[in-house]
Order: sequence, then C-alpha cells, then structure tokens
Amino acid sequence: MNNNYSIKINGTLQADVDKDAFNEEFNQWLQTKGWTFTGATSSLANKEIDEDLQVQDIRDRLLRLIKQRGLQKKYVAKELGMNYNNFITFLSGNRNDTYTTKERLL
Repeated sequence: MNNNYSIKINGTLQADVDKDAFNEEFNQWLQTKGWTFTGATSSLANKEIDEDLQVQDIRDRLLRLIKQRGLQKKYVAKELGMNYNNFITFLSGNRNDTYTTKERLL
C-alpha cells in the first residue's frame, strides 16, 4: 500500500522573515519530514495580499452559494457574463484567470 499523497497548497503565508530565509527554513523542515515540495514562492506586496484574500473570499462565497442552492455552474457563469471554462478555472483556484475574473465580479 502506497502512503504517499500529493497535496496542493494555495494561499498566502505571513512570516517575520524574508522570502529567502523562509525558503531555507521551509526546505529544512521538509527535509526533516522526508517530504518534497515542487513549486515556487514569491514575495507579495500588501496590495497583492489584499487582492488574493478578496479573490479567495469571492470564490468561497460562490462555491457555498452554488452548493447551498443547488445551482448549475453553467447558469451562474452565464448570469455573471463569463465564459464557462474561465469560471471553472476561477473556482478551481487556478491563478491564470484570477485577476480577470475578480475584475468582473467586483
């Protein structure tokens, strides 16, 4: 039985160290666990953090509304005037279309 799992992390972390120090400590911690990380880290300006939190809030509210009311995602995308595939990309948390979608929703 294989007990390896892949976990996607999507969010913002606030720390009291800069990106380089964080990366070093994060990688050391991963090594002590025998885990690996594939991805990238970057520093964000306060404005970017606020925008990321706004986008995540919109995404969470839409997903709750869709689930609570049993709405079809195609219908919601149409009502928002959005391409269905872009809407699904936004809901999935993929950052490729996040800011375009946020501008439409705000």
